[in-house]
Amino acid sequence: MGEPHVVSALREKRAAISGVIVDLEKRIAQHRADLVHLDATLRLFAAELEPESIAPKKPAAARSHYFATGELARRCLDTLRVAEGRVIAAEEIAVAAMRVNRSGFVGGSIS
Repeated sequence: MGEPHVVSALREKRAAISGVIVDLEKRIAQHRADLVHLDATLRLFAAELEPESIAPKKPAAARSHYFATGELARRCLDTLRVAEGRVIAAEEIAVAAMRVNRSGFVGGSIS
């Protein structure tokens, strides 16, 4: 048999992943039940409508709560404007976008 600590770690990882799968399957089952009820309600209000003909929407991408909508892009562009044509590394743009100013908010310009 392999190293006991390796086997133990792999068993723990497998148990964690298996738990996530069980949780996701429960969530899928609940969403499917919700969809059945929604389809029935749609048929009450629009009998001619086939709910299956409605194309699914892609879920919205998860976004960071550190920046407001569009704020990170604005800060990166502001950093590029301050550079005034000089070549700057992506790391420098990222650091400038994350810099905290005196008022406690993230932001600032390149040094």
